[in-house]
Amino acid sequence: MRILAVIITSPRYSASGAVTAATNLSIALANLCDIQLAIMSDKDSEETKEKLIIKNFKCKNILSKISKITPNQVINSFWTSDIDKYIEKYKPDIVHFHNPVPPLSLWKLANICIKNKIPYVISSHGFVEMFDYKKSFNISFLKSIAINPMVMSPFLKTLKNASGIFLLSPNEKTLLEKNVKFNKNISIIPNGYDKKYINEINDDIVDKCINKFNIKIAKPIFLFMGNHTYNKGIDIILDSLKYIKKDFQVLIGGKIRSREENELLISKCKLLDKEKRFIFTDFLTDEEAIALYKIADCFIFPSRADTFPLVILEAMVSNLPVIATQVGGIPHQVNKDCGILIKPDSPKALADAMSRLIERPDDILRMGNNSRKRVLENFSWEISAKIAIQEYSNILSNV
Repeated sequence: MRILAVIITSPRYSASGAVTAATNLSIALANLCDIQLAIMSDKDSEETKEKLIIKNFKCKNILSKISKITPNQVINSFWTSDIDKYIEKYKPDIVHFHNPVPPLSLWKLANICIKNKIPYVISSHGFVEMFDYKKSFNISFLKSIAINPMVMSPFLKTLKNASGIFLLSPNEKTLLEKNVKFNKNISIIPNGYDKKYINEINDDIVDKCINKFNIKIAKPIFLFMGNHTYNKGIDIILDSLKYIKKDFQVLIGGKIRSREENELLISKCKLLDKEKRFIFTDFLTDEEAIALYKIADCFIFPSRADTFPLVILEAMVSNLPVIATQVGGIPHQVNKDCGILIKPDSPKALADAMSRLIERPDDILRMGNNSRKRVLENFSWEISAKIAIQEYSNILSNV
């Protein structure tokens, strides 16, 4: 059985959770079967991670010459690559797609599979965001009409023609049934944790982070990690601060996409004049990210739409309780023993949950220990890879 895993992405989002998840699952699969990974990237290259061969294909965009006068949502829809040619050359027994954006590129590759009679499956990274993309990415009704043919139409065609859909959590079954008729293989193959987050880290690195970001470790430390996109709810974090009078710090991790965008975000939140309890870290190295998980007391993730965030698993396996929203697969990750779930778009609910844990440090310790135990017992890439292999076999046996 020869498998080709394909990560659909654009150069701007090449460091997303979906890319990391797809890569980690493929690495685990490489110990069990013949698999290669193809990634839409910013350059043509080849590398090997453990036993996995990874081929990067340089993206191209027909709108690149007018990118300065074209909205990003439109530009992002037209990224493509030569992975279609590689599918025809490599002739895998099955193709496994990861990530649905840009959908036009996803459908182009799915169509190549159909024409060559190669069955394909797709994992549900980003499904929650796609099924409600107007809200997830703050797109107006008129703009959504214009870009719908570039988003939902190719996405839904890809789903309907798939031989199997790999959901990341049981919570997505209802969402899938509501949006598309699909009567073929549906499996649950969750994300796993990265083992680097359970390793000890040098105290010098921790100290450097404390100094670099001016962290007051005597205060409760809340941490966010993720892309700075609208759906992640960073504005909810900033808006929540006015409801909390206690002294603490919020570290907002992740690369700042642009200074102008970041300043606009802060100004829109209308923070109090003396509000200095938040820190934007900007880009973090892996070591710095691991250190911040060790420094923090609690992880916060007020996302408006997410499928199965890796950062939540990273936080949980780092012994952190989690305050997150009741969206997508998050309730499957975080139960009441591991943290607090709130409704999306509710700064007051986030503030109340943060205040509760500030007042109850014993809950922070108890929930943090429960978080680590839950991840170690339930979310492993090795387990997910074994399930995926079985599902590939089931699909090929019915071709």
